[in-house]
Amino acid sequence: MSKLKVDQLEEVTGGANVTVSAGSDLIVDDNLYVVGYITGSGHISGSSSSTGSFGRVETGNLTVGGSQGSDGEVLTSTGTGVAWEAAGGGVDGIVSTASATAMTIDSNNNIRLGGAAAGNENFSWDSVNVLSFGADYNWGGGAVWAYAQTMFDPHFNISENVYFNGMYDAYIDTNYASLYRQQQGTHTFKVAGSGTADNAISWTTALEIKNDGRGLSQFTAKAWAYFDGTGTPSFHDSYNCSTITDHTVGTYSINFTNNLGSADYAAVASAGYTQDGPYGPAKKDAVTNLDGDSTAALCKMLVNRQDGSQSSIVDDDNISLIVFGD
Repeated sequence: MSKLKVDQLEEVTGGANVTVSAGSDLIVDDNLYVVGYITGSGHISGSSSSTGSFGRVETGNLTVGGSQGSDGEVLTSTGTGVAWEAAGGGVDGIVSTASATAMTIDSNNNIRLGGAAAGNENFSWDSVNVLSFGADYNWGGGAVWAYAQTMFDPHFNISENVYFNGMYDAYIDTNYASLYRQQQGTHTFKVAGSGTADNAISWTTALEIKNDGRGLSQFTAKAWAYFDGTGTPSFHDSYNCSTITDHTVGTYSINFTNNLGSADYAAVASAGYTQDGPYGPAKKDAVTNLDGDSTAALCKMLVNRQDGSQSSIVDDDNISLIVFGD
């Protein structure tokens, strides 16, 4: 076995190669700087004070720090040099004891924890970034993901059994699906019945919180008002109500800031008091959708005072209105 011992080989440049033949050793006691390649099947070793700078190393046996390491070990930077360490040993704060693939980072920088079910690979589409969880358990898994095409309304999502295929939301697995989406300042909560893997999802919007603070759903009020109808009518407080139109005594229209989806909504109002009057119990009540004149833009109403058998339309300073609908 031949050996080439270099006390100090300053530089091998110009694309030149250093070749170590099989059964031979290259021993570096000081510095070796190679711009070309170090190739061969022999041994490359150095003293504890040696340093090396290599374009590429090709060798059957690599000795570092006097050791070739054990089977499966990898070279790891120690901060002051390199050393052989067990592969998969983790880094500070991260320890893995997984017996199968626990985390995958793909070429689009997507991260999957616990693997991926059929269809979830479509999350690799180049405008989607995703962190997915537990998709190997035949329920579709969960994901935190973002669609990043600025020209097509980018959005951020937290979902179950959903992936975006570049055109629409689709089922990962044959199961139910749900989605929370942030888009242009609006928060949307969506649900869907069970569907077939890879098919488009037909969403039902359960709740939408607009960026102006309105909450839209079938179980939240679309508008409400508490107002004084005497003199020049004015709001004590209100939601999605802009102005009050004073038609005649006791007759008003409450104008919505944002129109409802249709005029077919439910509106309930109250006014005044109940007390004893000269003709028996006296009370005030309110009637909505007066003369069928309510529209998607306003609710028309009046206040009526009933005193025994006598009734009259009157103003009141304590009127409430609440509206539910599309």
